Amino acid sequence: MEQALALAGIAPQQTDRIGIADQEAAFHLAELALTLAERLDRICPDIVVTHPYEGGHPDHDSTAFAVHGACDLLKRRNGVSPAIVEMASYHMRDGTIAALEFLPNGDHDIVLLPLTDAQQCLKRRMIACFASQAAMLTRFPPDREPFRPAPTYDFRRPPHAGRLFYELFDWGMTGARWRALAGTALASLQSGRATCR
Repeated sequence: MEQALALAGIAPQQTDRIGIADQEAAFHLAELALTLAERLDRICPDIVVTHPYEGGHPDHDSTAFAVHGACDLLKRRNGVSPAIVEMASYHMRDGTIAALEFLPNGDHDIVLLPLTDAQQCLKRRMIACFASQAAMLTRFPPDREPFRPAPTYDFRRPPHAGRLFYELFDWGMTGARWRALAGTALASLQSGRATCR
């Protein structure tokens, strides 16, 4: 991660790690939202860019939940919160992966940023820093980056009908289990019982 960010001119001291292991975020949803709310309140950004809730990876869905939860907390506390913008990720469509595309969700306009040759080269160099993800990342076209304003999600409902992409793998997480964890976290955040670690 630090190598990829360095290529984009971002130093390690400009990053902030939360410390949740890969595929463990779903077990810390409420505390992630609280932690993000504290950090966002401190830096006061105009926008937050995050993953969409699309069933591609449980950590991506958990990140979307945490960002939405944090912004909801800030809105209740301060009367204002950052705008949430989504970057396209991946999801299941017709039994295969749909990469760098959004699931349809309301009338949210998609902004498609075409990348110049130099930007595509930089993107490829950054992606090459993640050797363990090389096969997965070849599915993502290098010539564009789609974004959209985040829709309002009900994280207790499936993001789409049918099987989720991460349910193809033996990762110990299903959509039903993730949604149950999200429901518990939502109740905790709304009641004010959730705490940071």
